[in-house]
Amino acid sequence: MTSLELYADQNVRIDQLTGIGNLLAFADALLTNIDRTAPRSFITLDLNGIKRLEREQGDQALRWMALVLREELPVPVFRIGADDFAAILPGADHIRHRQMADRLAARLNHDAGRIGLQTPVVALAVIHYQGSEPATPADVLGELQAAVQAARAQGAIQALAVQAGNAETAVDMRALSNRLVGRLVELGVVLEQSQHLAASDPVTGMPNLRAALQQIDRTFRSAVDTGRLFSILMVDGDNLRRYNEVGYAAGDRMLIDLAAVLREQLRPHDFLARWRVGDEFLILLPETGVSGAATLAERLRRKVEETSQFWPFPVTISIGIATYPQHGHSSEALVHHAEQANRHAKASGRNRIVIAAISMPQ
Repeated sequence: MTSLELYADQNVRIDQLTGIGNLLAFADALLTNIDRTAPRSFITLDLNGIKRLEREQGDQALRWMALVLREELPVPVFRIGADDFAAILPGADHIRHRQMADRLAARLNHDAGRIGLQTPVVALAVIHYQGSEPATPADVLGELQAAVQAARAQGAIQALAVQAGNAETAVDMRALSNRLVGRLVELGVVLEQSQHLAASDPVTGMPNLRAALQQIDRTFRSAVDTGRLFSILMVDGDNLRRYNEVGYAAGDRMLIDLAAVLREQLRPHDFLARWRVGDEFLILLPETGVSGAATLAERLRRKVEETSQFWPFPVTISIGIATYPQHGHSSEALVHHAEQANRHAKASGRNRIVIAAISMPQ
């Protein structure tokens, strides 16, 4: 299998909105990655009230949910439905598993107001398996569905703890079958959209790291073939942590606004992408040398500084510049030198532009 084929195989098991495993990945884990005769627990939860939210706010809530799950649980987590999540906790320490579920419920309810949700923000249950119960994927999904329904009916703030195989958690198999079909339809829609989503940043909607790397390679090959210049701007926000301290939504809103300011200053054929997952952006400037890139970078720096005076917290940006062929004779070298220049700009006091040092021919 080639690296691209391996990437595609892994990609269909990733939920593109949240970055965690999807229903297919969860089924794989049930079939191949766990000993079905060993003690373990499942944590399952369903987000309450998400259908009342606007699309953007709902997406933020789902990303927030995945983030909290990853921070609170020491195991992989999965999005197994539109607003359903699950995790597998190995071992027989069911008391500790219950405590982990209660801590998770407490944090989710404590932070719910930051994304516009009321408590209890989730219906959450922890299901304990001794190792002797039926544990096919259908059995487990039935238990999870029944347990989360019981948790919702109870309306408790804490997690509902149940024992697998409890008659009170039995679920009608026809209802389970219908639910599984619905989830598979949802998964099919997601996979149809995955090619677009895999290249898009979920917060800003612009191209992401994967798309940026592909575009850099295309631009570099074109520059080599035609002998034309091109420049890379590595843009990094300065001291933007205050927004995230207010809340996840505030941080996302700031990134969207910052991206809009950058986009407005670029030419139609320039390329703007979110770089990695923080507050970094990459800009490709075709047929642009060092002087033109520096002029544009200064315009961007000044415009962000001026525009953000009307935001909750004014912000600035630092920019590193690398140009082909002066600063590198490969796409990797150019990115490296642009990042180095950006780090130099931040180390030198932020809110400034630094041009990479001249690269010696290899």
